[in-house]
Amino acid sequence: MTQPLPSLGSARIRRALLCMTAGLAALAAGCTAVPVAETTTSLNNPESIKLACRELVMRYAVARDQRTAEAFANLFTADATLVVNGQEIRGHAQLRARLAPGAGAPDTTHLVSSVVIDPLTSTTAQGLSYVSVYLAEPTAQAPAAARLAAVGEYRDQYRFTEDGWRIARREFTPRALFSE
Repeated sequence: MTQPLPSLGSARIRRALLCMTAGLAALAAGCTAVPVAETTTSLNNPESIKLACRELVMRYAVARDQRTAEAFANLFTADATLVVNGQEIRGHAQLRARLAPGAGAPDTTHLVSSVVIDPLTSTTAQGLSYVSVYLAEPTAQAPAAARLAAVGEYRDQYRFTEDGWRIARREFTPRALFSE
């Protein structure tokens, strides 16, 4: 037996449409920093926490790949730590610098999968996600040739702040590295 689709009158559908409309309006107005996770997230609802933290995982990949340094840094708490290949990057200033023009970071595409979020308290959660990272070295050709560089996992710690859910710690552990 199939379940009927929810009506557009349901609170969940109305809220989703409102969020989509607000996000599209902000983008159309030229905003580069769309709110990451709504601050009205129910702190007592594990599904709401999971959804907000999954959104952070996906926005991380997009901000990293698009090199939007401010949006990238704003995914994290002010005192956050990002660990990639043994290098620790701490705080918003270092996170922004990681994506700054001339920082030497190659063009990337992060394909994220198997995102699992576990709420720990009403204001903290942890997560695990798998990623395949493709690199493209800049060339005169468009599009640039890409290669699979790494397959690995991110282990995350999330915290609810006055700005909503943010990444407090993110650590990448490679499972496989691929050379040229």
